[in-house]
Amino acid sequence: MKKVTVIIPAHNEEDRIERAASRILGEPYLCRKVEFLFIVDGNDRTYDILIKMGEKYPKAKMRIKKYPKRLGKGGAVAEGIRNSHTPYVGFLDVDISIPIEQINRMVELLLGEKLDCIVGIRREVKGIPATRKLSSLSFNLLVNSLFGLGLKDTQCGCKFFKKKFVTEHEELFRVKGFAFDVELLDLIRRKGGEITGHEIISSWEGGKFSLFESPKMLLDIVWLKLS
Repeated sequence: MKKVTVIIPAHNEEDRIERAASRILGEPYLCRKVEFLFIVDGNDRTYDILIKMGEKYPKAKMRIKKYPKRLGKGGAVAEGIRNSHTPYVGFLDVDISIPIEQINRMVELLLGEKLDCIVGIRREVKGIPATRKLSSLSFNLLVNSLFGLGLKDTQCGCKFFKKKFVTEHEELFRVKGFAFDVELLDLIRRKGGEITGHEIISSWEGGKFSLFESPKMLLDIVWLKLS
């Protein structure tokens, strides 16, 4: 019986889904401990590739949920939570830029110490552009000033938590885009959950996030604070 569902949002990811999925589906420790749930909301070959990946890695327990319209990252994770059947849930960015041994360690700590929530804190991101690094630092400063989370990094795409902290709410999440992490962490904290940070070193893999998303993220967190 698996105890953790790992959600992987995948919007039009046919160019890199095979490489990313093979990293986690072929990892023995994760295959023993977690169920993988891919949330596919695009119109390319991502779904078909994942079907073949499931055949290639029969030891990995995986499910794929396909949606006809764009959900947004927050919307995709919310759908994953609704469709999970385990006491713990979490999510990974589809680029899997975090070393597998660190993901293993976070799951190990989560289960072994029965943590409320464990989040990746990027101590270093190898190869990250200076503009992206500055944008990330500025965003985190604003988030901490508004929400007092006390975390150096709220946007790392590697988080695991007890499902009970979020399933009491009918709508998950009000923020559908990239800033939904802030809503998630604030919700866990307000429900009395303890957030544990785990320092990691990741690498810059590019990704779909654009700096043009930054103004929307800022508006989302201000709206979230005021609502």
